[in-house]
Amino acid sequence: SALGNTLYRRMIADYQQIDYGLDLLVPPGEPFRRALRDFRTHEIVRVGYVGDLSVVDPEAVDWPEIAAPTDEKATIAAVQFGGLVTVTRKAIINDDIGLVMKVADRLGRAARRTLAQRLFNLAINNGNIYDGVTFFHATSHGANLRTVALAAAELNTIRQVMRDQAEKDSAKAIGIGPSILVVPHGLEGTARQENMREFLSAALDPNPVRFMFGANGERIIVSPLLSDANDYYTFADPREIQTFEIGFLQGREQPELLLQDNPTVDK
Repeated sequence: SALGNTLYRRMIADYQQIDYGLDLLVPPGEPFRRALRDFRTHEIVRVGYVGDLSVVDPEAVDWPEIAAPTDEKATIAAVQFGGLVTVTRKAIINDDIGLVMKVADRLGRAARRTLAQRLFNLAINNGNIYDGVTFFHATSHGANLRTVALAAAELNTIRQVMRDQAEKDSAKAIGIGPSILVVPHGLEGTARQENMREFLSAALDPNPVRFMFGANGERIIVSPLLSDANDYYTFADPREIQTFEIGFLQGREQPELLLQDNPTVDK
């Protein structure tokens, strides 16, 4: 038990060491992270918006009925990731506990990376989401799929495209621009340059997207999980408009380590 507790502490320490940008994209707490009671499929409801209110003279006419927004349903279900690590009697006798501790460290890192990869795969794989359309699409979802290389001019265009995306039901512009930029390692220099430089050229044309992702680039996520060297992604501030939601079984976000010291007992 003492060995198991020590391994668990080491695993959690390494789990918390690297964030992979999760806290920016999916901040801690509701509604970004929710507790799932069990392994059954749970429903998430996306509600539309209400259009402009009408001018009414209540002394002349009754208040009109406001058209209720429609909703869409998405689903979420918990899955399990893990495996078995065997610590043998020989390893203990040979005093290889230091090696075992390092394995626990690596498990924590692997658990965090697995969670982050699960999230980033939504963008990388660009599969169909709850409405049957791919996450990024050239004409649907506000035409959020583009093919222009990362540059200040393109980021300025993306800002306009994001702000012009229409609310569900009301068809009014959402009016929320990009706040987070996710890039692969190969685009880190370009991302930081386009975010920081004051001018676009020797003619001193001002950079329209300067500090869009923070005065120090603090909202630029340089992700080792992106498989394509040319792909990059922009997201709004999740506190203004939510993009992702993660569910954790019974609200437990950290990985678990279960100790089995009797090979004949499944526990």
